[in-house]
Amino acid sequence: MSQKTTLNFSPLKLGLFLSLIALLGMLVFSRFGVFLIFDVAGNIRGTDHFVTEFTDAPVRITRVLSDPQEVVLPKHIEQVSGIVAQSGHFVLSTDQAELFFLTGEVAQGGALFPLTPLLLRQGSIETVTQVGDEFWLTGENGVFLRVDQSGDIIGTHPLPDPLMSSDLTGLAWTDGTMFVTSGDDMNVAVVDITSGRMQSMTLDFSAVSDAHLPEDAFLWSGVAHNSGQLYLIAENYPVVVVADAKSGHVTETIGITGQHEFSDISVFDGHLVLPSDHNYFDKRPPLQIYQILGS
Repeated sequence: MSQKTTLNFSPLKLGLFLSLIALLGMLVFSRFGVFLIFDVAGNIRGTDHFVTEFTDAPVRITRVLSDPQEVVLPKHIEQVSGIVAQSGHFVLSTDQAELFFLTGEVAQGGALFPLTPLLLRQGSIETVTQVGDEFWLTGENGVFLRVDQSGDIIGTHPLPDPLMSSDLTGLAWTDGTMFVTSGDDMNVAVVDITSGRMQSMTLDFSAVSDAHLPEDAFLWSGVAHNSGQLYLIAENYPVVVVADAKSGHVTETIGITGQHEFSDISVFDGHLVLPSDHNYFDKRPPLQIYQILGS
């Protein structure tokens, strides 16, 4: 005759078990939980958040920008990781693998992978650029993710093999060529989208530095292309590096006043647009728009 086995939980054990489940749920599914894991742990390790000014950068600054126009973001758009800026319109990716279309104070869009836990989405999308009528995104997901004007995923495009395991931070597309930055070094990957061939462009800082810069002198968090020039923004210094898109020769180093940790860069109509990174408890930083031509 079989005996039934019953599990008896004391109120204390049951309460502890339910509390553990709630804690795990908070860590995996909530922004506060992701903040505790990534931002707090990152600060403890000493690897997160740079507090510097452009005067600390290891290059000569050719000019300085200050007094930007500011665009306050809606409260539900947090930790912007990538940007495509046009006049009065912004396309924004976030660290939580979201894509938003912002016009004025109206934002449309949301999570690209809504069924994936927030913890697993964090950091998977680091940047966005426009490719024709599409928006291409990447980060730590191993592919170019293709999204249409409605924010729907319509496909993927393979990354060149050397970039598959890289933490990609910036994209800039022009005429079939994709410029890609990563957190690995200061070189810029130049990818022919049609053939998949990739070259590595080494930037020439000789015009702004008498010394050879180490590979980690600048940690790129974004890149933009405009009129044959690359505009690279550093994560560890509030400095925009301007280089010839064919030769890699650096022509300008632009200091931004104040302490910032910029997450990407976009250029349109003679203006730079810079979003900033922040943690959970920080005041949400606005987009900053600086005039660079005709000033």
